[in-house]
Amino acid sequence: MSVTTRFGSSVKRNITRFGKGIIYKHNITSGYDPDTGTTDNSYTLYPKAFKTEVSQSEAKSPNLVGKEITAFLISGVELDFLPKTGDEITYTNLKVMDFNLDWEAAEFWNGLPTESVFKVRVLAVKEYWAGEEVAMYRLLCAAI
Repeated sequence: MSVTTRFGSSVKRNITRFGKGIIYKHNITSGYDPDTGTTDNSYTLYPKAFKTEVSQSEAKSPNLVGKEITAFLISGVELDFLPKTGDEITYTNLKVMDFNLDWEAAEFWNGLPTESVFKVRVLAVKEYWAGEEVAMYRLLCAAI
């Protein structure tokens, strides 16, 4: 197993183990679907993410002063989309294990107190490469 593979696998394993389930709304531009009569402009995924601290330089950035900002790490291994600015993340500060529901189910999110559910918009995406693949993404976000 190469160093690249081990690094990517380690990132995925640790985020899966220690991260929390989030709702990731990935904004896309797509064409008109004649079968449904609609135009899709987003789709929702349920990856695990690890919430991390924001650096002082990020917090003091002129365009972020006064905004509530946060950052998330998500594994790039086997991710079927490329995170980008404008995407949205919904997360909770509660322990998922306190509830006997699947975090991918709407019932889980609908049953949470509104003051413990947060929505943020991705402002910046930083890639961490391992050889030829992105092992991890760091997403800088601001409250919506």
